[in-house]
Amino acid sequence: MKVTAHGTGREHVDPDKYVVIDHGNLEGQDFSGRVLHKFSAIGSRFVRCRFENMVISDASLGSGIEVSEYTDCSFVGSVLPIRGYARFVGCNFGETRLYDLTADYLEFVDCTFTGRLEKIVFWGSPPPAGRASYGSLARRWERAGRGVPPESYRQLVYREVNEFRGNNFSAATFDDVSFRGGIDLSLQRLPIGRRFLYIMDAERCLSSVLNHGRDAASASLDDRAFDYAKAILERNLKTGQKQLFLEDRAHDSTTAKPMIKRAYQILRSCAPSD
Repeated sequence: MKVTAHGTGREHVDPDKYVVIDHGNLEGQDFSGRVLHKFSAIGSRFVRCRFENMVISDASLGSGIEVSEYTDCSFVGSVLPIRGYARFVGCNFGETRLYDLTADYLEFVDCTFTGRLEKIVFWGSPPPAGRASYGSLARRWERAGRGVPPESYRQLVYREVNEFRGNNFSAATFDDVSFRGGIDLSLQRLPIGRRFLYIMDAERCLSSVLNHGRDAASASLDDRAFDYAKAILERNLKTGQKQLFLEDRAHDSTTAKPMIKRAYQILRSCAPSD
């Protein structure tokens, strides 16, 4: 059983460790140190709240059909996935493990990340697949005789931009993390090191790869490596991402295939010299 607080901002915890905040307006609330099956926020606002040293199996920090906002909140030391419609401004994700994060409609402004980020795609604009949620909800409401979803939800689902700027990832550990959909990487602080490649102009890099590939009477290894590098560039450009931040999966690897190593050498030629 889940118990919600309608418009009060009060917290309710059921025996199965579910916390649901429904249209709450909370300031200075401390949720720290808890192990929860689910934390769900629906159309709520959190200011200077603490979500520290928590383990949450399902962190629906922006549930429902409205945006929940977190301002100057701390998630230090927590382990959680995040999904839903949520906006984070000036939040601290220090030593936080974020994983399997569904970031189609998440916004991050002036946030700091120093923990481990795993299997995450940050989107600067919602991917087209996300828009299917509006049609799905509209059909369910129609069958239930509820009319159509509010216009505010349609505008949310079809918005063109997720605000993403001023974030500091420089001390974070990345494992399968990427930026897509037109995020301006010049407005973020990113990790540095030989494991990473920062390509400032992906279109120019693609042109260089194509020209090099056509001109080279190369061995089959290079042929496949150029095709692999080309596929990486095209996949990211297709989402609208002009600058690329890539993890070199062959760096310091003794098991990486020669073709993969060669492909990242090709991509590294597009990156600024260290």
